[in-house]
Amino acid sequence: MRRAVCAFVSFLAASTLFVWGEPASPLQRALALSGAYDLLSQISAGLKQGLQLEMPGYDFPARVSTTQAFAEFSNQPKLRRGLEFMVAARVTPDELSAVIQWLDSPLAQKIRKHETQLATVEGMAAMQKFATTSQVDAAPANRAKLCQAIEDEFQLASNVADISLSILAGLERTMAEKSGATPAQVAEIASQLPIPDKEPMRKDTIALCLFTYRNLSDEEIQQYIAHLRSPSGRKFMQAVWIGMRGAFMRAAMDAGERIYESVRKAKLNSQ
Repeated sequence: MRRAVCAFVSFLAASTLFVWGEPASPLQRALALSGAYDLLSQISAGLKQGLQLEMPGYDFPARVSTTQAFAEFSNQPKLRRGLEFMVAARVTPDELSAVIQWLDSPLAQKIRKHETQLATVEGMAAMQKFATTSQVDAAPANRAKLCQAIEDEFQLASNVADISLSILAGLERTMAEKSGATPAQVAEIASQLPIPDKEPMRKDTIALCLFTYRNLSDEEIQQYIAHLRSPSGRKFMQAVWIGMRGAFMRAAMDAGERIYESVRKAKLNSQ
């Protein structure tokens, strides 16, 4: 189970996709243009991939119940509602307007164009080749520092690891509470959760940045960093990560409920 939950950390580092629609509200538009909705989908896909790695070790009833429980992590409308609720509670309309103004800017559109090109099969193959050769080490020192600054602000590695811990905590909290554990015992379980190694993913995201934005000028990347460091940009990003953790923790708690009910019914049927 834990392997299934944590597997998506490395999956995300190698599969950053960007798809944009035309949602109804300004909040939904900002979440779409920023790639937040797509990150929800990527995490769901990573969890599914991790679950498939676990399946050979499960008996048939366990496969059925676990697959049904993990469907909570693929319920995109429910995950999106949770994300939207938490972001809306933390970002003011003026801050949201400032974020959308940036997302609509020519530079932001140019950045998304480069990110879209990476999402193709050819783009991913080129990125993997780039990351496994000496091209990363050969990047100009200043460009590497700029990509490190982007990761410092975006904090993909750290936040994705935190999401994985939220999922584990949600699953184990529900299971512990259903079994009659005390709050202290639940806290003890949470304290024993493994902390994913963030550094390898951090290096991967910096390599991804070096490749994706290789045709942007240093000045353009500095403008992107300035947006991430702006009060509205930083607050929006923080709200998105909080929303991600909350949405997936809620899904994990619901998945834990499903697993518990499956186990309970199986025991009753065996009597």
